[in-house]
Amino acid sequence: MNKQLNRSDYIFALVVIFFMVCVVASFFFGYNKGTAHVEAKYASELKKSISTDYTGAYDESQLVSYYHNVYAPWLSFQQNWVQDLELLQGSSAKDGASGSLKDLSSEAAAAYASIRSAAISDSSPLLSEAQTNVLKSLTLFDKETRRYLSDNKGKKDADLLAGLDKDAGLNEAKRFALEAQKQYFMAVVKWHKQLHPELANQDLIGSDKLTIAKWKEFPLNAKIAHSSTVIENRSLFKGYSPQDLTARIDSMIASGSATKMKLTTVRSVIDVLLDTGAVRSGDFRDEGQRYSGEVLPHLPIYASTN
Repeated sequence: MNKQLNRSDYIFALVVIFFMVCVVASFFFGYNKGTAHVEAKYASELKKSISTDYTGAYDESQLVSYYHNVYAPWLSFQQNWVQDLELLQGSSAKDGASGSLKDLSSEAAAAYASIRSAAISDSSPLLSEAQTNVLKSLTLFDKETRRYLSDNKGKKDADLLAGLDKDAGLNEAKRFALEAQKQYFMAVVKWHKQLHPELANQDLIGSDKLTIAKWKEFPLNAKIAHSSTVIENRSLFKGYSPQDLTARIDSMIASGSATKMKLTTVRSVIDVLLDTGAVRSGDFRDEGQRYSGEVLPHLPIYASTN
């Protein structure tokens, strides 16, 4: 016999259904909230990892490719710029300055065309940014040299050369170049750290507080990165390289001269070297065997260490 449900039964059924709906809703709410929390946590950790380190972004092939396609062409232009101007400034006749500057402007344009076509992966941020800064530098060397010649048309060569180091446009070109150089050697440090994660005191690279004691603990790659930072900070657009400066620092420390002069920081050693004009192109090549046991990327500039 069928029994008809009364009002109380309907209310009870509705309460049960409502309760079950609440349970299911609570489950999915908790699940979604927990999932979102975990995703947010790992996303934060991933973002932090990407922003503070470039692990996996640099390998030796990228450093070698950048060297041959960007750094070497740029270095050739820089050396020609410095050497040509030194020859002109050292000549008593001071003839041909205008023609030499026109040639250097054309050389900058040619180097730009070559380097622009080099494919540098965005997965290597320091190398990508360095290439961009090299291109900015060469653009300015071409453009600002032609502008400088136009602004100073008719001037004697001695006067023409005297104003070069004071020109804002050309100094900006040098600034971009030195920043790119520092970025390249910092990329080498990133590569080194991937091989040797124990690299310590990386925060002291470029610091005026770097002591001679800490400097001695640095591998060569970190020393060169420090020298490249000093060169950028002091706007040293010269014929010598960060490797040359590094070799002279090590030589002065090893000889005992720094101790005799009671120098305790690398900055004080560099001050003495620069004040006495003791850094020259080729110093690293001459001291290369000192670094025969160092971990270095296979670049032509380190051939003397073999």
